[in-house]
Amino acid sequence: MLDRFIWHLHEDTDEVFIVLAGQMTIEFRDGKVELSQGQMFVMPKGVEHRPFSEKECQILLIEPKSVVNTVWI
Repeated sequence: MLDRFIWHLHEDTDEVFIVLAGQMTIEFRDGKVELSQGQMFVMPKGVEHRPFSEKECQILLIEPKSVVNTVWI
């Protein structure tokens, strides 16, 4: 079973994903980016996205502490 975040965006801040172990995908309404261990992706503010992984994946997520966490579905 895939673990998926809901579609969401951050209007006021960028978000940084760094994959520490495993692989993950970040979907956009018009495409996707696939990341592996050691890769980083900067999500620009205002871009709707939904990250997921098919297997366990460890990431470092960097965003301001004022960002309210989004719920898993």
